Amino acid sequence: MNIKLIHSVSKKFAKSDKNNKFMNFAHLFALISVMLGSMSLIIALSVLDGFETVIKAGIMKFRSHLTVTSFSSEYLPNRIKTIAKINSYKGVTAVEPVIENEGLIRSKHYTEGILIKGITQNYVNNHIKINIISGNLDFSAGNKNEIIIGKRLANRLGVAIGDELVVYAMKNLSSGNFQFPEIEKFTVIAIYETGFAKYDDVYAYIQFAKAAE
Repeated sequence: MNIKLIHSVSKKFAKSDKNNKFMNFAHLFALISVMLGSMSLIIALSVLDGFETVIKAGIMKFRSHLTVTSFSSEYLPNRIKTIAKINSYKGVTAVEPVIENEGLIRSKHYTEGILIKGITQNYVNNHIKINIISGNLDFSAGNKNEIIIGKRLANRLGVAIGDELVVYAMKNLSSGNFQFPEIEKFTVIAIYETGFAKYDDVYAYIQFAKAAE
């Protein structure tokens, strides 16, 4: 590539005759166009980067960066020992035990499929508290049948704080793949809203110890 030739041509086009108004206008227009285009690109990339950060932060409330499960999807043995071992690895900032299972939830008006998530109070404080729009943030002692649901799900079910819901939780039999539901009544103690319909419509939270029964 002939650098001298490129420099000579660019210099020739850059220096127009002062009396050539059209060329002066063309140069000014091109300069402003490049400036506006560059500014728009920078703003767009900044907005997208911020939006991506918000999306990731929202999703991490429901899905962790890393999930550790058993091969057969059964409860991990020696939970406390396993959590301590994972915490010992460099770069791990927090570990939370979670039990997740499919189920159905029914009110007097509606029935919906849900994902039941058994969580600790620490999980509520770190991940859900900021999105609670009504109700109590703390689970009661004694593994009571208390549940936290999303606003969209609450609206479809036609329930509010203090109302009772019937939950059908699917449980695997140790003898095979056949499942039977465990049916219990739960009281709505809190309603959350994250803005992610995919999650607000599906996830219902109960106490970890209750889910482990």
